[in-house]
Amino acid sequence: MIQRPFVSLLSPLGLCGLGLLAACSSDVGVAAPADAGTDLGAPLGDSAGPADAAKIDVALSDVQDKDPGPAVDEATPDEATIGDDSMTDADLGGSPEESCDFENPKAGHCGFSCQTGADCLSNFCVPSALGTVCTRTCVSDCPEGWQCLPVAMQPDVVFACVATAPNVGRPCTSDTECLSTVGVAVAGLGGRCVSHGEDGSFCGKECAKDPYCPKGFTCSQVPLPGGTTGKQCVPDDVSKVCSPLFVAYAASTTCAVTNANGSCKGTRTCTSNGLSACNASTPVVESCNGLDDNCNGKIDESLPATACYITNEYGSCKGAELCKDGTPICTGKEPSGEVCDGVDNDCNGKIDEGCDDDKDGY
Repeated sequence: MIQRPFVSLLSPLGLCGLGLLAACSSDVGVAAPADAGTDLGAPLGDSAGPADAAKIDVALSDVQDKDPGPAVDEATPDEATIGDDSMTDADLGGSPEESCDFENPKAGHCGFSCQTGADCLSNFCVPSALGTVCTRTCVSDCPEGWQCLPVAMQPDVVFACVATAPNVGRPCTSDTECLSTVGVAVAGLGGRCVSHGEDGSFCGKECAKDPYCPKGFTCSQVPLPGGTTGKQCVPDDVSKVCSPLFVAYAASTTCAVTNANGSCKGTRTCTSNGLSACNASTPVVESCNGLDDNCNGKIDESLPATACYITNEYGSCKGAELCKDGTPICTGKEPSGEVCDGVDNDCNGKIDEGCDDDKDGY
């Protein structure tokens, strides 16, 4: 009997561990009841929002290093039973080799928008760049950018088309947001969070081993976190990266506005209107206002003293304006009535004017 390598089982095992399939057991795989439906893009315990494919991969990486346990029978799509013998092609979402229509999909068929597996004829709802969509069972061929992977193991092995890189182009802040969906992490083809300078960072897709890049992306050698370089699919225009999936995630990245005065950081987020502009402040020359105007992490620093005047009914004396607690304060001598003391008390440029210096009464 042919033994199936452990790596090929990580997808269903990882899904079972995350509770993403309809039913799980302590054995090798899971059953996907036709009446229950399976949601491979179901929420993973977050407070809100749809499933995040990156989190699926984090769980898969946790499983990858564990002892696979007893060997199990090898099964390929050609040898595996696709569903129950009593099920028809319609029960399976059409023929296992039917095409996926992502532009005008029929209800329940591959490419149709779904919330759970119950919305799909195949019973499988998976994350994709278009959002969570119904997929189809498969024997070998899948749409470009999709891979035929086992998604259920008991009572029969079921293979379905799974998007290999639904997160490519996603605004990101770390690599964990970019790991590709089920199966790709196992194959080591995860994406990286690639910096695009002040525009922000966006998920790529490894393209040295798998040269496929979606439309609007180019396979390029790019700098990667940690000081390395690698080939990643990168967006040709970052303003056009917000897919329905990223809008649902409210995916965001850090960005910056930079000029001669400094560099201020902000964020930009995928919205229904596309990628928002960077909300960072524009750096300006530091002034006394209790703010970090030039975004260097300091407030009201190194402000030069400027001339000012303290004025009252006696006159006007020149002082120096200093910044105190975000407020400019004029410090200096207060004008006063002139007295015979050898001082220009009223700051008019004259000393002891009107005094009887010789004591003659005049």
